[in-house]
Amino acid sequence: MKGKMLLGLLLVSGVASAQQSGNIDCSTVRVGLMSLLQYTVKADFPNPSRDEFKSLDTENVDFNQCGVSITSKGGVTVIKAASIKELLKLVGSPKVENTKFTFAARSISGYKYPALKQDFYYYPFNISVNPDTFEVSTPSGVESYDIAKSLFKSNTVGYKVNGGKIQPYFFDGNITPFKFDAATTNLDFYTKKERYDDGIGRISFDFPNSTITVWKNFDFPAN
Repeated sequence: MKGKMLLGLLLVSGVASAQQSGNIDCSTVRVGLMSLLQYTVKADFPNPSRDEFKSLDTENVDFNQCGVSITSKGGVTVIKAASIKELLKLVGSPKVENTKFTFAARSISGYKYPALKQDFYYYPFNISVNPDTFEVSTPSGVESYDIAKSLFKSNTVGYKVNGGKIQPYFFDGNITPFKFDAATTNLDFYTKKERYDDGIGRISFDFPNSTITVWKNFDFPAN
């Protein structure tokens, strides 16, 4: 089933249109899966607190509050924070200390029984970038990750360091973990999609400016 069903569930359970005004609880501002802006607006009598959700994949967003900037338009999302540490917190899990940027280069989701909307599944081909150790890898040993690797065997993920030559990260079913130099300013990943449409076309990490840019679709570079 195409589309991010997980995001759909969140949007249905919350409010699909995020407002730019209001007394926002800045500790709740998050960008889940690099594609869903979410935060809580504090209670203001007689109005109770409420959770707001905004799909960065499908809606135009211009959020500039709480020391972060999150914009999306035309299939391009830009996420900026005051530091790498704050950026990790913004796009990571709120329940743990985040040390890696993790994104789904490719994914597939849906229900095993669509008519009943039962047994939801989500298989992401994740890539993790550690800005402290400069390591890039894909988690393994988790069933959903291993299934994703098999599902997307015909897909290709390449990367560029500081705009250099495209290098293979995931090609012909094989993953090539790597380390980048501490002086690296820009790290870009590109995907060549086959069979399934979910995932990203390109993601760019701009380390000096604590910025992540995501393109929903992007032509795979020739070199």
